[in-house]
Amino acid sequence: MDNREIAERRIFARLGLLNGVVIGLALAAGLWLPALWALAGVPTSLLPVAAVAAGAFLVLVICTLAGWISGRLQHTAASMLVWLAAGVLVTLVVAYRPYQFSTLLSWLLEPALYGRAVFPPSNASVAGIIISGLFLLLALAVLALLQQYRLEGLIGEWQPGERLTSAGWLQILLPGILLLAVGLLTGDIFGARATSQALQDTQRAIEVARTYEGDLFALGLAEGLNYAALRGVREQLGADYTLSLAESDPEMGQTVITARFENGAWINCRLIHEQLTFCEDASAPYTLGFASLISGGQPPCDDCRPQAGDAWASWLAERREILGPEPQIDFVRQRGAHVLMQASAPDGAPGGGRAIRCWFEGVDPVRLLSCQEVRS
Repeated sequence: MDNREIAERRIFARLGLLNGVVIGLALAAGLWLPALWALAGVPTSLLPVAAVAAGAFLVLVICTLAGWISGRLQHTAASMLVWLAAGVLVTLVVAYRPYQFSTLLSWLLEPALYGRAVFPPSNASVAGIIISGLFLLLALAVLALLQQYRLEGLIGEWQPGERLTSAGWLQILLPGILLLAVGLLTGDIFGARATSQALQDTQRAIEVARTYEGDLFALGLAEGLNYAALRGVREQLGADYTLSLAESDPEMGQTVITARFENGAWINCRLIHEQLTFCEDASAPYTLGFASLISGGQPPCDDCRPQAGDAWASWLAERREILGPEPQIDFVRQRGAHVLMQASAPDGAPGGGRAIRCWFEGVDPVRLLSCQEVRS
């Protein structure tokens, strides 16, 4: 192999790498840019954004590697196999990102939740997922079939100094338009915007319900969003709040969004098949119910006492005297349907300065998961 052939192979590999980067960026943009756009202005935690960023990064890495490997192979059949494998991996990333990725990120943030299904995984089979990504696989197969011809034509556009001409850049970027469209279509098939849309609709409903003085039901009929779902909690709504995904069940088409307000209010809003259905006060099991577990008494509300196993009920009973009959109950944080609460001994009580923190899971019913002693 002479020096000219070695140089051309090196340029071809770099063009393959660049081609993979363009495909990865276009796919990631099509898959999740609409979801990020929907989150713009929504007062939510960084977890949904981080999950999208993780998915986009993986797609970019997969496509970049596929481009580099296929560029080094310089063989059409081998390139098709490489890109089809990349397409399968990308499809799995798209399918698993909303649940498995969010759960993995939650484990990194909360080691106490390691091994728990913070966001229930999808029950779809791998075969079903791959079939759902058929358009993506077909697009990548077509580009792989044409890759050898395209990149060979670009070798002449590679200038000294490791630069492409303007015409070369245009040719390398053109497939990105196709992949952008395929990403948008695939994202819609997998419901990549579902969580973002649910958060956006809940925010819109809260903003209208807390300021609109007319008939919420009539306004909802006119605008296509059930503002009346918030009538039962309308007096609790404040201007400052944070929204988060509490629960999602794609099989049943149900999503629960939690809104925590700076004024102390705490509500859950349920969406069924992407339609806001009703909102309710969510605080009772974690405040009144938690206090009743500690005191051993009955909560002043029906069905708001969290479920607790005998072992944890006994553990709480052993700390009853330390925390006093009326411990101070505070919210710490929430990850999905898992909520961390703290119960502290009041100032002046024998156990002053001592506290316990307990994780609860579930929306309906709420279950006590674990507890530990901490300093308040």
